[in-house]
Amino acid sequence: MSDRKPIGPDGLSIVIGALLTLAGVVGLYMAGHAADIGIRIFGIGLGILAIVYIVGEINRHFASVETDGEGSIPADGPDL
Repeated sequence: MSDRKPIGPDGLSIVIGALLTLAGVVGLYMAGHAADIGIRIFGIGLGILAIVYIVGEINRHFASVETDGEGSIPADGPDL
């Protein structure tokens, strides 16, 4: 029996991901309806922040699936 931690999202990353997704949508809405350049830049920044975080979470998930959590591929292959 192995003592490996099951692969899956923890509660904190789900909450942060949901909040940043909401902030990204609101930011893009703000940027789309902005009357001045400051709000437009702020809204686009929020959208970019949300996209970067979500892509990072996807990358972190697939990196943990392909390795054993310590940077090496397990002998029996990845757990899918």
